[in-house]
Amino acid sequence: MHAGSNPLPTGHETRKDTASAVVMYGDSLLIERPSFFPNRDYNVELDSLLMAEDFDAERVAQLRLIQTAGSLSNAQVTSLIDSLFTLSEVPYPLINEINLYITMLENQRARHSIFAAEVPHGSPHPAQQLYGNWNEEVPHPYKLNHTNPDTGFYLKLRDTLWFCDYYHPHNGPVTSRFGWRYGRRHSGIDVDLEVWDPVHAAFAGQVRVARFYGGYGRVVVIRHYNGLETLYAHLHRFKVKAGDYVEAGDVIGLGGSSGRSTGSHLHFEVRFRGEPVNPENLIDFRTQTLVGDTLVLHKTPHWYVGRTTNVTIHRVEKGDYLHKIAQQYGVSIQEICELNGIRRNSTLRVGQRLRISG
Repeated sequence: MHAGSNPLPTGHETRKDTASAVVMYGDSLLIERPSFFPNRDYNVELDSLLMAEDFDAERVAQLRLIQTAGSLSNAQVTSLIDSLFTLSEVPYPLINEINLYITMLENQRARHSIFAAEVPHGSPHPAQQLYGNWNEEVPHPYKLNHTNPDTGFYLKLRDTLWFCDYYHPHNGPVTSRFGWRYGRRHSGIDVDLEVWDPVHAAFAGQVRVARFYGGYGRVVVIRHYNGLETLYAHLHRFKVKAGDYVEAGDVIGLGGSSGRSTGSHLHFEVRFRGEPVNPENLIDFRTQTLVGDTLVLHKTPHWYVGRTTNVTIHRVEKGDYLHKIAQQYGVSIQEICELNGIRRNSTLRVGQRLRISG
């Protein structure tokens, strides 16, 4: 996508990541990552460098150059990378990092434009059809009709086709679990951390709240494309603002002890339509991974009870038909029909969700 014109030295090969067309020269990057995606927040790296007594000025300059590249045109980025290839020692990690950053931004913009076109009435907000309003002031503004509880919600937790993946908010021990605590409902899970530790977005989505709010202190709420909202409380610093789009793994704040807190920790909540869901219904906090690919929710008087399965759900796209979908997943048309209570000649609607397996 973005590449210099000079030939590669011996031992370097151009590769493309399977998730996106990122041109890479070898495997070296400026920032080591546990996985190629999602993108790390360069501000966190800069913060840690600038706080050091003897910081690396060259590395600071490189990170700032990468961020600057995000505001350049494609032609300007190509020109920038070409100029780096003329140096006596070609900085391949820096070139790779620029390519990764630019590609991440382009994928993000493409995803948001596609999503906005699908949402009813052109709303720019994720899962708006489930909520009907967008409130940037109150973490939980929803008033639901409890006399007619919803049942049988299937929410996709991991789906690379629809840019839905998971990143653990913070690698720390769990200090308090979901449920009743001291006679009061504890609607989330507490994870130990130190002040200034980075806190990551669990899924891709849009920041709905980023402000100081009562006992939560500095709190961020993100609404995700699958309809879930996640909440991150007691932060020391914000790295996002309301309205920002984020990827899974983006740093949304730094850990702290703001609000009603007895010590530095992350209070993490998962909610659906304002009602809490036990985070351990979908996340294994020991391995920091998802329990399964799909969350099945059922409403109770106090919260949603969830169970995670590896059910495969397909979202119908324009041009889809049963034979094509069956071939894509290696199943029969009959299996799809039986799982969804449809016929071979049923009309498929764009956006319709079909259960494929499980």
